[in-house]
Amino acid sequence: MAGKFKTTGFARFFMFILIAAPLIYSGVALFNGQNPLESAKRDLGIETTAANGNDYSSETDTKTSELADLRSEISALKDENHDLRKKLENCQ
Repeated sequence: MAGKFKTTGFARFFMFILIAAPLIYSGVALFNGQNPLESAKRDLGIETTAANGNDYSSETDTKTSELADLRSEISALKDENHDLRKKLENCQ
C-alpha cells in the first residue's frame, strides 16, 4: 500500500496564500472604509451591465470637459512662453 500523503513546503505555502490573500485584501479594504466586494470589482475591472451604460456617458462628458480645459491651459501657457521669450530677447 501507498505511504502517508505528504505535502511539500511550496504546496503548503501555496495553499496558505490561496486562503490568506483574499482575507488580507478584505481586511485592508474594510480598514480603509470601503466595501471589500466593490473594491475587488473595481480593482479587477468587473462591473454590472446596468452601471456601464450610465457611467460611460457621464465619464465621456467629464473627459471632454477636462480635455477642453487642458487645451485652453496649453494655449495660455504657449502665449505666456512666447511673451517671456520676447522679454528675454529684449534684456540681452
